[in-house]
Amino acid sequence: LFLTLAWRTERTLFTFLTGAAMGSCIYTFSVAQFIWPVAALLVAIKFIRRPTVRELAAVGLMIAAFALVVTPGFLTTSPQHFVDLAMDHSHREMAVEDPVGVARVSLVRSFLVFWANPQWFRHFIGGPILDPISGVLVLIGLVLGLVRADNGAARIGVAWFGVGLLLIASAAYVTTPFFTRLLLVIPACAIVAARGVWALEVSLRGLGRTGGVA
Repeated sequence: LFLTLAWRTERTLFTFLTGAAMGSCIYTFSVAQFIWPVAALLVAIKFIRRPTVRELAAVGLMIAAFALVVTPGFLTTSPQHFVDLAMDHSHREMAVEDPVGVARVSLVRSFLVFWANPQWFRHFIGGPILDPISGVLVLIGLVLGLVRADNGAARIGVAWFGVGLLLIASAAYVTTPFFTRLLLVIPACAIVAARGVWALEVSLRGLGRTGGVA
């Protein structure tokens, strides 16, 4: 988000926040660090196309912000401990033996856990991620978004939900759902649920109900 804002507005604040946000990736799950080469490639392309002092200063500002965020972590964490943590959160035995199988099972379970959670005792979750009403609305919105992709917001919601699940499952090292990581697609659920509300409203109007009831 910050990279996009920095690119479109060229404001110093967003450039600084881009570097800081990328630095924060070392404090989250390891797959977040994939944004580093992506951002580096985009910045390099922009600099090559327009090699000015302003662009060079922007790169320096991002690097400075990145260093400000990562320095405390490296000062308080030994290199070996940092490597051990990275391995523990990305390289489990099951994922090494069958990474595709782990990702496939994780993808299915991560999708279903929004509506049904048999492992209710894990991660302090007392049930599925969505309540019954929201779950129905999200399901309606997903089906409409796949069948009738004629709405920009609906397309964004469905793409966010699907790509988010795919990325989370691809970075999985166990077959159980990652509840904390699945929070990344909660905004997509809100967008998709709004599409479901709209569909119900249209249906109720078609049945002759009043606008207030709808």
